[in-house]
Amino acid sequence: MNSVNEVSNTQSTPVNKKRGFWKICGIIIGIIILMIIGLYGFLQFKIKTVRDIEPFDDPALKLQSVQVSVGDNAFNDLEEISELLVYPKDKSQSEKLDNILDGKEWDESFVNDLVEKNKSALDALNKANEKPNFQVPAFADPSKITYKTIGGPLGSLRQIVKIKSLQAELELRQGKPDEALDDALKIVGIGQKLEDSQGILIAYLVDISVKKTGLTRIDHILATNRNDLKNLNDFKNKLSKYQNDKEGLKTAIKVEYIIFSSGVDYVSSGLLKNSEKNSKISELFNNLFYFQPNKTKKLYADWTTTEIANVDKPCSNIIRTDREDISKLPKWKLIWHENAAGEIMFNSASEAREKLQNKRCEMEEMTEKIIQEMQ
Repeated sequence: MNSVNEVSNTQSTPVNKKRGFWKICGIIIGIIILMIIGLYGFLQFKIKTVRDIEPFDDPALKLQSVQVSVGDNAFNDLEEISELLVYPKDKSQSEKLDNILDGKEWDESFVNDLVEKNKSALDALNKANEKPNFQVPAFADPSKITYKTIGGPLGSLRQIVKIKSLQAELELRQGKPDEALDDALKIVGIGQKLEDSQGILIAYLVDISVKKTGLTRIDHILATNRNDLKNLNDFKNKLSKYQNDKEGLKTAIKVEYIIFSSGVDYVSSGLLKNSEKNSKISELFNNLFYFQPNKTKKLYADWTTTEIANVDKPCSNIIRTDREDISKLPKWKLIWHENAAGEIMFNSASEAREKLQNKRCEMEEMTEKIIQEMQ
């Protein structure tokens, strides 16, 4: 009898173990399901109860309307250049132009021809240089600036100052170093005039590029013909007036804040077109948990305040705040991130713009170096 019971117990043991295993699995699966339901419920609670911050108004980020009469504004003269400019369209010719600018080759016939063809455009540039101010009309009144506002003769300006620099090099080779230095200084003056205006950061970057073209030519003239210059002290005094790269950058940063805020308003209006949507975040714009307009504006406002403060700091002391690039997060993580769409908008707008501080520092150092060389 005992042996029968032992056999029976031996056979039932694997069955009991199997039942116990599936029971544990069932408990674990149940816990997981409860956790998922709980997390989903918690997420839905957060989504339904979230609130955006109150609208805010920072007086320090406001800009004033700029009043410049047509007669004093260089804008129309620079706009005219785009119609008058004759610039090499052939790739080999444009490369030749850049090689001549860099001192890698010289072709006097090519330069003479290019300068002659652009006589009217160069005259317009000289007229612009004589005007006391430059202001893109579209950016004169801050209340009318939006994310759609376009401004500035940017492309043609870069090209005409290259030709102006070639003209200065031609004059130098013709034994007229003072005229060459004067023309190079005019390029710097145009760049400074544009920097001092109220405009966007991309325009500021072009203005810096214009100044660099002039400063590079001045540096070359000093290196090759310094002893032949008659009015070096006068040139140094004029160049000293073109050292302020800071105020224009501060203004441009504030303009970008206005543009960004306008873009946030447009996105929150629900009028975003399909062609304008980011596939990863566009579906989040209609949900307050993922897109909080006021909080998004505050992110950019705080960044703007920091960047403006950075302008007045020595270049070695510029503050940089590390930010997580949440646009790279997988979607299952992104859905837990409050104001995710707003942060992605902010990061994409601010990250590239921070590099402009480096351009400003480079320009200040270059100008100071050349002024020291003129001593």
